Amino acid sequence: MNKVQIWSRLAERAQMQAAYALMEVVAANWQLKKLASNEASLHGLHADCSMRLRKVEGASHKMSQYIMYRHYIGHVENLLQILAVAQTAARETLALAQEKRSAAEIARVKMQHLTQYEAAKLQRARKTIEQRQMDNLAVARFNLR
Repeated sequence: MNKVQIWSRLAERAQMQAAYALMEVVAANWQLKKLASNEASLHGLHADCSMRLRKVEGASHKMSQYIMYRHYIGHVENLLQILAVAQTAARETLALAQEKRSAAEIARVKMQHLTQYEAAKLQRARKTIEQRQMDNLAVARFNLR
């Protein structure tokens, strides 16, 4: 196995690592969007329940309904807090995935350049050898005259 093949294999490996890192970024982005969607839904539930609570406070209803709405609002607020923690963790995961992707992309480009450099170096060496052979052949033909 020559150097060009080695660098090519390393470049392929770096390409795969960059692809995996990109998939991690996409997955982290998707998770963050999903959490944002859940947050919007919970805010809608919170607003709806708060409106219903105000209606119950304004009318003469049972105390159990008032307590039920307050309890439900408390659960929704608790879920919003849990969701905020999850979003923070998802943002950190996304940032790490983006850093990993950047590093993998840099490594991919580096390996690609090294592969091209080694291929060009090998091509120059082959041309030099070929030129020497042609020169030797020309000298040998000249000497045969």
